[in-house]
Amino acid sequence: MELTDKSDFTQKLENLKARYNFIFKKNSTEIETTQNDCLRIEWKNIDNQICLYFTFKGMFTYESSLKSVEEWKSRFSDKEQLKFIVVWNCLEMTGYEPGARMLWQKTLQDLKSQIEVIWLISNSSLIKAGAKILSLSTSYNVKTVSSEAEIHQI
Repeated sequence: MELTDKSDFTQKLENLKARYNFIFKKNSTEIETTQNDCLRIEWKNIDNQICLYFTFKGMFTYESSLKSVEEWKSRFSDKEQLKFIVVWNCLEMTGYEPGARMLWQKTLQDLKSQIEVIWLISNSSLIKAGAKILSLSTSYNVKTVSSEAEIHQI
């Protein structure tokens, strides 16, 4: 998958800002709650689409989930008229706590009107099974792939 030129990304953000008063407060945030738990949240341009991109490392804990949901909601605040692509890169995730999944499930319901599609990148059958449960309980079609490159091919 190719990320487009940074100037293209900047131009697209400027167009959003002009059209919808889109405020691009910050590009990325890192959330760490333990030595084995890290989550990065950032705006990314994939195939000329602005995506909210989550990169998980280690065990996704309930504590991380609380902090990341707060960040996620702040990224979507004041943008109710826009829909975003959400990408969860879980290639380095070792697992998740059930409470973390349940909180994300609730957040998906809260932000439903602002999510166009969710992509899950993972090789783990456990994580893919969790996404399937999330998909069934929230009526989202969570699309699962094994690499970023596969998003571009579909």
